[in-house]
Amino acid sequence: MKFINCVQGTPDWFAARAGVITASMARVACETLKNGDPSQASKDYAYRVAVEQIYGETTEDVYQTWEMRRGTELEPVARICYEAKTGNLAQESGIVLTDDGVFGYSTDGFVDDDGLIEIKCPNAARKIVEMWETSNLDEYMHQIQFGLWITSRKWCDFILYAPQLERVGKHLFVKRVERDEDFIEKMEAQLVKFFWRVQGHVDKLGGTAIVESEKAAKEAIEVAAAKPDPIIIEPGEPTPKYSDLAGPDLHKIASSVAFEYGVDVKTARVWIISAVKQEAKVAA
Repeated sequence: MKFINCVQGTPDWFAARAGVITASMARVACETLKNGDPSQASKDYAYRVAVEQIYGETTEDVYQTWEMRRGTELEPVARICYEAKTGNLAQESGIVLTDDGVFGYSTDGFVDDDGLIEIKCPNAARKIVEMWETSNLDEYMHQIQFGLWITSRKWCDFILYAPQLERVGKHLFVKRVERDEDFIEKMEAQLVKFFWRVQGHVDKLGGTAIVESEKAAKEAIEVAAAKPDPIIIEPGEPTPKYSDLAGPDLHKIASSVAFEYGVDVKTARVWIISAVKQEAKVAA
């Protein structure tokens, strides 16, 4: 896990997100039609990430609307209200990236060693009223579980701050969400498929895809593992031998490697992607 200390909406924040699959877009990335094909929104997002990986800069609209500026201004107030109500101290944070730089999460705050906070400050009356009446977090669940997945934390306090309702004492809504391993496992599998779609677009556009076939994956990993200081290996860790990989499905490959070397799937995924990236640099 890598951490970038930056303020949301700043040039550094946009730069850190360029070409990265982010938590706020996880729901879109995983979205499918009834027949299982990616939705148009998911396709459009894959195109954007692919172009940004080649371009090296964000293609997001960096203009901040009034609502975006309002949310940024209210977030510190929401954090203070949360701390006063719960007694929890939320450490302000920046962007968390996986070690391979593929996935990223803009955090609103860390709480102790196990917690996160996710703050929303909607202006729309519908969102405020429905949250108080239903407590339904389906709209935000991918973002929340993505954050817990990336940071390896156990729970997230969802905070909805609505100063419009302060006079009736309903300005702060807090609901704790526990880490859901089943949800994360399913989401990770969907995000891996999205990741490969992005890499396919990069390859077709003439960029350097991280991997394009089983043979390429095996060769790249073997080359990286054979280097004097292979970047996939940390001091004291075994040098992997990937002779039995089962095709270019990252989740399946990572599961196999994780089982063989006694590490978690996320660590195995980092090894694999790092190795193939290293080979891509060598080939370039």
